[in-house]
Amino acid sequence: ALQHLHLALEEREVFPLLEAELTETDWAEISANLPKHDDPVFESPDQIRFQTLVNYLKNT
Repeated sequence: ALQHLHLALEEREVFPLLEAELTETDWAEISANLPKHDDPVFESPDQIRFQTLVNYLKNT
């Protein structure tokens, strides 16, 4: 429940403020400085294992 309230606050207050105040240059700088992390679920070789699991679950 607390996480839901946090997400609602972000959607209602934080994100509109960011959209109103930040420029395209700001967004580009933020994007350039974010760490580059792939989703570990979809990285190889885990991607193969995940797809195998998906196929198994679809067929059972």
